[in-house]
Amino acid sequence: MRYLLGGNGGPLTREQSAGQIASFTRRWEEWGFGPWAVEHRATGGLIGRIGLNYYEDFPEGKYKTEVGWLLDPAYWSRGLATEGAAAAYRYGFREVGLERIIGIVKPENLASRRIMEKSGLCLQGEVRFRGHDMVWYAIDYEDWEYMEV
Repeated sequence: MRYLLGGNGGPLTREQSAGQIASFTRRWEEWGFGPWAVEHRATGGLIGRIGLNYYEDFPEGKYKTEVGWLLDPAYWSRGLATEGAAAAYRYGFREVGLERIIGIVKPENLASRRIMEKSGLCLQGEVRFRGHDMVWYAIDYEDWEYMEV
């Protein structure tokens, strides 16, 4: 949570959670994509979210659809974020018809940076986004398609 923009570093209130769920629903209705709930296979319990988000205010170029993840720390280092990112790329490129998917991360978030690189995103540079110094990554459809073969 400490790496999320606008986050307070802790759990959301019930009202904040309800607002996020409403926002996610609107994204799916408006853009045809958004975050997916990640459920524990055995218990069905919610352990996080992974998917695509659109940031109209992202300042670097015309491509503004980002892959992102948020998982309960108890489920880190199991390949779930990498697997979810691959599913998001497949959905974004094949179903939505995106040309490029980006990743935006605080430079000190080394775990997410490793996931981005492992899943095929390439570092593009530094950017100031929503009042924070960030680094951003990208993968183009053609590069992703080559990786899928």
